[in-house]
Amino acid sequence: MDKIKNYAIYHCFYSNLGNEKWNIDCVVLSKSAHAIVHSWLAGSIYPIGVSEQEKKGSKYPNFFQRVFHLYARLIGLLLYLLR
Repeated sequence: MDKIKNYAIYHCFYSNLGNEKWNIDCVVLSKSAHAIVHSWLAGSIYPIGVSEQEKKGSKYPNFFQRVFHLYARLIGLLLYLLR
């Protein structure tokens, strides 16, 4: 169970909140990767939320976050197929 604490559900999109589709609307990421998406890829040194990112003038998800979303989905699909 301790290993589960090292991961986070990451929402790529919030439009289907409450009715998410796996590997489309959300993926599982390590907490480190989750922090990177909400900090460096958002143009911040520290992790920021979506609302903070949009207040700074960067729409969520920005280009770099979209590329990361695609990468995470492809890895998730690959792992699903290889299991």
